[in-house]
Amino acid sequence: MRGRSGFAVAASLLAVGGVFLFFSLKAPLMADNYIFSRAISPGFAAFYTGSPVTMQPMSLGAALAQACEMYFTWCGRFAGNLSVYLLFLLPRPAFCLLSALLFALQILLTQVCIFGGAWRERLSPGWIFGIAALLWLAIPSFGEAYFWLSVGGQMALLAQAAIFVPFRLALDRAPRNAGPGVFLKCPGFFLLCCFGASLDFATSAALPPTAIAACLYLRFCRHLTGRELCVLLAGTAGLCLGAAATFLAPGNAQRLLLTHDAAVLEWLASGWGARLLGSLAQVPGAALAQWLPLLWLLLGLAALKKRFGAGWWRHFPVAALLFLLPALLTHAAYLFTAWPPSRAFATSAAQLVMCAAVVSNAALSGASPAVRRRFALAARLVALAALLSVCVEGWKFYRLDAEVASREAILAASRGAWPSFRRCAPGPTAGSPWGAA
Repeated sequence: MRGRSGFAVAASLLAVGGVFLFFSLKAPLMADNYIFSRAISPGFAAFYTGSPVTMQPMSLGAALAQACEMYFTWCGRFAGNLSVYLLFLLPRPAFCLLSALLFALQILLTQVCIFGGAWRERLSPGWIFGIAALLWLAIPSFGEAYFWLSVGGQMALLAQAAIFVPFRLALDRAPRNAGPGVFLKCPGFFLLCCFGASLDFATSAALPPTAIAACLYLRFCRHLTGRELCVLLAGTAGLCLGAAATFLAPGNAQRLLLTHDAAVLEWLASGWGARLLGSLAQVPGAALAQWLPLLWLLLGLAALKKRFGAGWWRHFPVAALLFLLPALLTHAAYLFTAWPPSRAFATSAAQLVMCAAVVSNAALSGASPAVRRRFALAARLVALAALLSVCVEGWKFYRLDAEVASREAILAASRGAWPSFRRCAPGPTAGSPWGAA
């Protein structure tokens, strides 16, 4: 990736980040933007149960204290809650810029996951724009113009891509060992995996089994040993520890006792048949998030079969299973929780995109010109969908300008006070919530 090619790739990543930055700057503030930018006393659980609370501008110490308080009284996603608190300390323009840069980084890491050790040679603007289109179409609530300032799901997708990278590279490099400095990577990768597993319940459930299966395959089928295996084992241990800390958090049960959440109680009373039907009922509405990657995957499988005949399954790339397995586990995990099944679509869509890309890349490596033309046509259709999605979102924000101005005027008049609170702190200071008042 040199010269003009490197410039084109950099320009493509900047363009993708620019689109995300535009949407983030135009998006109206949501309730979470206010709630997670305040230090709530006596605690977050008291806020939702209707008890008297006071709200103060958030600080670094208050962010850590409130994330700990939520872990014991509300939710086990410690890393996810802490990330939101810390990011909302930033001024809104800085937050939107950081969010756009993180999305561009996620796209780059996704390319590494797809191409493995050859990612530098295979990286191109077409892949960047295509993957970006599929990922932002799969983000929860796409089309509602309200999700761009939500960071929880984006952080989970970014951490997931970063965690996949060492395993994907190991599949290409095994059984070659890494250099002597690899031991220095073990603590960092361990902490990253602990953090990533605690970002969201879906990653907590799907990533540890996938990492264990990958380590077993690399050790016994590829005979990977030495320092590189130590890094992967350290990451696997971190994923298991982070998942255990998330699922065993006292706040998960405490939340049910405090709120008597009707949705949770209904879920507990339902049977497995009802849960499965409820999950399947969400599928038609997930056309963009699920069917596009699945269609891409089927095209890749068809190309493999056309090229290799009845023995095509022997040429199925093992790297694709690294992403297919967690996609299936993500959907299975939501059968065990009261969260809406649609929340699994964004995470599993990102995994399915990587799986489909790996399969199609393997199928096209020696495919006929006719097959390559079909895939080129499909890529152009995806590019068209991406362009239309940008236009539709831009038009939506244009129409919402009047509504957003009216909402922010009401917030400015109330100086950020929430009328349902019995006691409330004075008006917000700069940066909380993002200078809206």
